[in-house]
Amino acid sequence: MMRLANRTAFGRGGPPLAPAWLPAAGSIVDVSTNTINDVKGSDTSTPAIFNAWSGVAWAPWWGDYGSMLFSGGGHSDGMENSVYRYDVGTQLISKIIEPATSYVYGIYNADPITGWMWANTSGSAVQEGQPFAAHFYSHLMALPASAFPGDGGVNGYLYTPSRTAMALDGNNGTNQPQKLRLGLDTLWTHAGLRPGFSAENGFGVYDSLRNRVWSLKNDTALAFDYRDLTAGAFGSATHTGPNAGGYYCVGGYHAAEDCVMYARMVSSTLILGVFDPVTNVFTKPSSSGVAPTGSDGAFDWSDVWNAWVYWPGNGGNTVYFLKAPANPRTGTWVWSSQTVTGISRVGTTWPQYNRIRHCAALGDVLLWVPNYNVPMQGIHVTAP
Repeated sequence: MMRLANRTAFGRGGPPLAPAWLPAAGSIVDVSTNTINDVKGSDTSTPAIFNAWSGVAWAPWWGDYGSMLFSGGGHSDGMENSVYRYDVGTQLISKIIEPATSYVYGIYNADPITGWMWANTSGSAVQEGQPFAAHFYSHLMALPASAFPGDGGVNGYLYTPSRTAMALDGNNGTNQPQKLRLGLDTLWTHAGLRPGFSAENGFGVYDSLRNRVWSLKNDTALAFDYRDLTAGAFGSATHTGPNAGGYYCVGGYHAAEDCVMYARMVSSTLILGVFDPVTNVFTKPSSSGVAPTGSDGAFDWSDVWNAWVYWPGNGGNTVYFLKAPANPRTGTWVWSSQTVTGISRVGTTWPQYNRIRHCAALGDVLLWVPNYNVPMQGIHVTAP
């Protein structure tokens, strides 16, 4: 395994120096020394993490350069609720949560009220702390340690506002929020009271100003649902403006402008929405420039670059950027692109959701996860 370059210690000189394996500027290379498949153990439904409607979570504070987290399954795609981690600093993928035994009662393997998996086939008990494998779309997220004050999650949390596509039938789920203290827990806990909404088919976004999680579902949503993490309260913000359905979209929070956003490419057409949580006004701003073609590549919002990043994931070598205007609500967003050298691995044929992430600790480097059986890749671009 490649070793990191010399680096300073946190708290005594800042973040680590760039590692020796950092991709050269303008290139894409493999950056993990193993794959999820290498560490799956007895798991049999590992492909479902990428082939069953799930994105990834990004914890930039966990590890020297951050960590990417993977989980997924549900419906007929798999019942294993394993969680995997890619530690950027060590270049290693590991399984951090082993799957629970799955019992089917009726046509489901979990209780929709608690979200916990059944402990037997009679449905008389649950395995507390063991949530069912789910289609996460873009609402599996990492939250900072400050999200739940006094809870002891020093490495932050893996969090989901809801879970959908419960095995085996797939037409049930739970709207019970759940959290996992990263690096500390092997069992999940409930994250507040159970609201009357879910993030089905949509996305979740962490609002750092309010310590709030926003979510939006489907194509017909007329309100942005939210949960205030400090107080535990939840509700919905009915918006003015056009319909704001978030079907298969990726969400982002623009900290400098205090707005919740989402994006998706469908049949070479951009879907872009911006919601103002102060005025409850929702807009669909225009864009200019040469846009990518195709559908459902990977999106990530970068506060550092004030731009969306889009990676088609089709084996090509072009990275696209959608730069925010001075007023992201009503101004015109601008597309640009860069071409990198190297072998770009092909992602799954399913939506890529948020599987590209800007690793700001490494400067202008993107991390991309194509599939369960190939290495992670790093893409070194020029800041847009």
